[in-house]
Amino acid sequence: MSLRRCLLIVGTLCFGFSACTEDKVPDEGRIVGEQQARAAADIQGATKAEQLDAVFTRAMEENGFMGHVIVTHHGELMFAKGYGFADIEAGLEHGIDVPFPIASVTKQWTSAVVFLLAQRGVIDLDNTANQYLGETCPLPQGSATLRQLMSHTSGLVRDDEFNRAITDTGILYGPAAPFAAFVCSLPQSDDPGTEFYYKNTDTMVLQAVLEQVTGKPFAELLAEELHEPLGMTASGMVAAAIRPDGMMVGYVRDGETYEREDYPLYVTAAGGGLSTPRDMAIWNNAIIEAPLFDSIRDEWLRGDGAIGYAGAGHWVFPYSTGEGEWLMTVERQGHIGAIHNANIVRPQDGYTFNLVSNVGGVDMNNIYNQRGLAYETIRILLSENTSTPE
Repeated sequence: MSLRRCLLIVGTLCFGFSACTEDKVPDEGRIVGEQQARAAADIQGATKAEQLDAVFTRAMEENGFMGHVIVTHHGELMFAKGYGFADIEAGLEHGIDVPFPIASVTKQWTSAVVFLLAQRGVIDLDNTANQYLGETCPLPQGSATLRQLMSHTSGLVRDDEFNRAITDTGILYGPAAPFAAFVCSLPQSDDPGTEFYYKNTDTMVLQAVLEQVTGKPFAELLAEELHEPLGMTASGMVAAAIRPDGMMVGYVRDGETYEREDYPLYVTAAGGGLSTPRDMAIWNNAIIEAPLFDSIRDEWLRGDGAIGYAGAGHWVFPYSTGEGEWLMTVERQGHIGAIHNANIVRPQDGYTFNLVSNVGGVDMNNIYNQRGLAYETIRILLSENTSTPE
């Protein structure tokens, strides 16, 4: 059964242990008998599911965690479960179809669009921003190439300086060109290609290039190039100043009290994406196996060890928890207000997961720091010497 078919049949679910069947998940049904039988036959999978549930249940009980985790293995849904509320005031529990802002994970979508257009000859990764934007991004600021913009080695103004400078401009929403023009009007921080520094300003300029060359808004490009071909029907860009009904809300925990924390609705390619756990599982497996990416996958999924394994819209690095081989791992995290999500893809052994929390202060650290919920998830998945396909 394909991942997409499985996700259509099942809402929020978890495989392989009775505790899941005891939890009430509103409007999303129970685990079907076929899935229960399959999970019961897979002792190793059931054990990992039990361990995952224990980690997140403990985080909820001890640290106030609320959120959702979805795990796949070789394109099959392995574990999915929500914990607590996506919106306390509305009584909305976390589930597989609850939309949330993916924040900087949007950059992964952006880089995929760039590579697809480059593969078709629409743009050239080694051309400069100025070659496409002209006076919108004049030299020297416009001398960074598209490749350097994606790897954050552009030398453009850094986010803290940009944010201070843009406060009084009133440029908040709309086409990327005004953002790019403002970014390119500010002094460079470095010469292009000389230093890695992570920042949103790179992707704002990249978005302006995409919109200039294609004549289409970025949201339309995402739909045409990625979401429609992959069947990601609940994904897109957040509409300016509009929070959709049923969308995840962020909270700050004060003792036993959860205080709602509103977050800005960024609408740029740097962090304005919107998705659901269901769609993120589809996306993660597409990274590994979708024919759409066959022509770009090798170059797209490449990290540069000289700059901390930064790649095009994500980090790509060899990783092992100490059991099994060191295999390619693609990591991308996004953080906006109190909402934080971690997205991990392991192309060689087939594991993927998306983990989202809507409570500020929950430890979702990068997996290489060997702490936090993202690390605990991958530690469990890679335990017991998991097999690697030839």
